Amino acid sequence: VYSYKKNYKKALEYYSKSLDIKLQTIGSHHPDTASTYRNIGFVYKDLKECKKAKEHLQKALDIWSDLEIDEYISELKDTIKAIDKDIKKERKLHFKKKGRHCKDA
Repeated sequence: VYSYKKNYKKALEYYSKSLDIKLQTIGSHHPDTASTYRNIGFVYKDLKECKKAKEHLQKALDIWSDLEIDEYISELKDTIKAIDKDIKKERKLHFKKKGRHCKDA
C-alpha cells in the first residue's frame, strides 16, 4: 500500500519487517520470501537506488529459478537488464546531471 502511495520509506520499513519474519519462519528459499525481495527491489528501483534494487531483484530471481517457479522470472530478468542499462547511462552522464537514472551508480 505504501509503495503505491509513493511513501517509499514506510514501504521499505514494512517490507523489511516482513522479510525478517519470513526469513525466521519460512526461510530464505520460499516463494513468499522471493516475493518480498521482489517488492523491496521495486521500491529501491522507484527510489533510483539501482544497486540495492538489483541486489534484491536478483535474490528473488535466484529463489524462483531454483524452485522452478516461472511466474516472475522473465519480468525480473527484463527489469535487471533495464537497471544495468540505467547504471551504464548514469556513469556516462556529466556530474551535473547525475541522478537521472540511478542515485547510487
